[in-house]
Amino acid sequence: MGVGRKIAAQLHESGVHTVLDLARLDPATVRRRWSVVLERTVRELQGMQCIDLDDAPVPKKEIACTRSFGQAVTELPPLVEAVSEFASRAAEKLRKQGSLASQLLVFCHTSPFRPGPRFNRSIVVPLRRPTADTGKLVWAAAAGMRRASMNRATRWPRRGSCCWN
Repeated sequence: MGVGRKIAAQLHESGVHTVLDLARLDPATVRRRWSVVLERTVRELQGMQCIDLDDAPVPKKEIACTRSFGQAVTELPPLVEAVSEFASRAAEKLRKQGSLASQLLVFCHTSPFRPGPRFNRSIVVPLRRPTADTGKLVWAAAAGMRRASMNRATRWPRRGSCCWN
């Protein structure tokens, strides 16, 4: 377990600058002020086993990277560029958890908050072999986006890609 940026800043403000400082804190106080997870970390640092290997998070079955554009996009190149970036991020996440994707979902849709027609497009791109290779996932995402947004002069404010094990 680690300490995130926000809690690290709070700990620093409280005079905790090193792991030794953290280990010397009272676990009950840490729980009241921050969280039970940080309390467990303090207890582990003090030599008490609190976090079993079984408590470790299981690898995710699905990794999604999605964003909205600041404005609606009608051209294909920015859509392909965006989902390629998302596929690259998803590949990093796959490698970090030691997983492989066997298929990739690419989607784009119009805003539900703007007047006018609504469209939702998605394509599942099966991969020949499970992979976490950035190049293969980017190629699949770009190909999927080209098929998903084909022949549409639609304003697409949201797009993304999602990998499945």
